[in-house]
Amino acid sequence: MASTAAIAPAGAVRPATGVEEESARVFVVTAGDESTQTAIAEQAKVDPEYRAQVEELVAGWSKDLASGRHLDLGTITEGRSTRESLVALTELQDTIRDQPAGSSAESALAPTASGENPNTFPVRGSRGSGRTFWEDMKLIVAGHFCGTNGCDAQDTDRITCRLTINPGAKTSRYDSNCLYSPNSGKFGDRHYELWAINRGNVVGNKDTGRLFSGSGGSSSHFLSSSRKLNGTVLTSAAKLWVEIRPLGAYIGDGAKTADATCNNSNNVCKY
Repeated sequence: MASTAAIAPAGAVRPATGVEEESARVFVVTAGDESTQTAIAEQAKVDPEYRAQVEELVAGWSKDLASGRHLDLGTITEGRSTRESLVALTELQDTIRDQPAGSSAESALAPTASGENPNTFPVRGSRGSGRTFWEDMKLIVAGHFCGTNGCDAQDTDRITCRLTINPGAKTSRYDSNCLYSPNSGKFGDRHYELWAINRGNVVGNKDTGRLFSGSGGSSSHFLSSSRKLNGTVLTSAAKLWVEIRPLGAYIGDGAKTADATCNNSNNVCKY
């Protein structure tokens, strides 16, 4: 997945909708800047019950929009005309119908040894002063409910983490600061998967322990490469994995740095 499950970002405030029972709605989890429709389609791939609920919702949303009713459906309707929104719903419906139920996706993966390809991750953040560190790599996983009345105005749960990475020819350090807000308890375990990459080849990969308890916290993590990278390049990557309790799945958001060139004689690498 995405990370692929991306930033339906929490800044986006949507008009409040009518109140429905949680059992009548689906929980939509976005990773990074992932769209509402992509997040829904990814979970529908691996959860037949979720898929059936979504197909019913999409049919109802299409009917209501066509009749002139206003619905807020996140990025499906945001900034779009009714006609454009109906096209987006048709595309979502087609995507769900065309994908075989139970096909593999990020949300179905175990929290460790995921087999992800970090080369596909977007570059986020920028090199810091002196070019010896990479700063402000932002990773976000957020969730909200969508039902017959549309999608909720606010996320129920949202974790935002920022990483600063000090790359090393042998060992790199990842400094993390995370905030869990709002927090309704729908997110469980949260940890990073880390990678060291040399010219597209993974030369280091590990999972961290649980990042924090409560509303957030800071921590540092270290990753060693399988061989020294003196005189060549290092790309560092990280993915925030979060256990989504209502879905019984892990969904994550991943990013990578630009290449850093490692010195010939010591552990220092520079962007």
